[in-house]
Amino acid sequence: MNKISLPPLSITYTTAIRDTELSNQDWWEQVYGKYKQIEAFPYQHWLLFADDSFDFSCCFFALLLAGKTPVLPPNLQVETLKHFAQKLDAVCADRNVGQHEPDVYTDYKSLSETKDYKDIYRDVGSEQEVFLYTSGSTGEPKRVVKKWRQLQAEVETLESCFGEDVDKTTICGSVSHQHIYGLLFTVLWPLLSQRVWQVRPIKYIEDYRFAVKESISFVSSPSFLEHLSRQIAPLENRPKYCFSSGGALKDETVKLLAQQWQLAPTEVFGSSETGGVAYRNQLIQQHWSVFQCIKWRISANNALQIRSPYLVDLERWYEMDDAVEESGDGFKLLGRLDRIVKIAEKRVCLDQMSRLLEKHQWVRECDLLTLSSSRDCIAAVVVLNNCGLKQLKASRHAVNKTLRMYLADYFETVTLPRKWRYIDSLMVNSQGKRQLAKMRSLFT
Repeated sequence: MNKISLPPLSITYTTAIRDTELSNQDWWEQVYGKYKQIEAFPYQHWLLFADDSFDFSCCFFALLLAGKTPVLPPNLQVETLKHFAQKLDAVCADRNVGQHEPDVYTDYKSLSETKDYKDIYRDVGSEQEVFLYTSGSTGEPKRVVKKWRQLQAEVETLESCFGEDVDKTTICGSVSHQHIYGLLFTVLWPLLSQRVWQVRPIKYIEDYRFAVKESISFVSSPSFLEHLSRQIAPLENRPKYCFSSGGALKDETVKLLAQQWQLAPTEVFGSSETGGVAYRNQLIQQHWSVFQCIKWRISANNALQIRSPYLVDLERWYEMDDAVEESGDGFKLLGRLDRIVKIAEKRVCLDQMSRLLEKHQWVRECDLLTLSSSRDCIAAVVVLNNCGLKQLKASRHAVNKTLRMYLADYFETVTLPRKWRYIDSLMVNSQGKRQLAKMRSLFT
């Protein structure tokens, strides 16, 4: 296991790969340069975003070492960035926000003057804060405040639990470092454990095919891995290790990847608020094993409750929105508590209904939501497979009726979906999170 700390100055090694190799000395030079720029401003809260994760990491730590607060937006859409730029003191970014240049650009040109990195070579204050925002399924971002000690504790857990698995690999990912999962796995963990990472994200399947040729550890999401598993051409660059987070992997995705890679991804369960809570590999077990540093219990209403070093209050039991039951040395997920709804006074688990609907021979994947009008009802958003699409062309009404009759074997008639929409792919963001507002718009 490697020691978790900022890159040492006493040695030189490769820390990241762009078009060429970047060393820890390159990193400190850029951190120093950005620190000097940022230090000249009196501002406290800085909007921070950049596509290049090396540039991002240098500015992230320059802000922390200068005692500033990095604020990571929920997405990089123009209007979102404008909104946050207007609310915050300053902007550190790789592009303009609307017509306005950032106060500090994240990219970097080598300094000509004498540099003494020892001026800033110190630990980040344990109570230093980072503001993150969840994408939110309703479209309304929710702020999550993380102290540096919480982030550092999680990196230490990742290294102790998975360090040997990713040893001598280059870490690369398809997820954004603007969110907690990507920030931890593709930036903080490799940087603080002296591992090598690929600074440019893998956004498309083609990017994966041309990823670094040496041994890689791949950090991804269920939606990207599902698309990857369906590729007709055999996948080259089999990773030495693979992580997935943001939702449970489908059985079919695990099966297809295992056939091509001879391994299955390690799934990490958690949230922006809690950090990682548990993990599993479906080729080994179906239940979730809790990280050793986390205490857990199940409440009277089956909610998962945890005490964790990743939380601000180390002693308080934090209740998650997930229903669980004990299984093996951990738990089995039953579904989100906010996905258990009442329709005509009948309790319905939307996750259970979704899973059953996806087992129908015409359905590739689906999502369910509730609509409120004169009376609440369930609405279904469905992605059909080729067989289902043929049936849809023949008669949409017949497909609706067939799927309702199928579900009627499991649920009372009054609770069955009353509205149906058929689309090409589910509405999720780059982190694999549901876009509830967009789904609702299908029914207006």
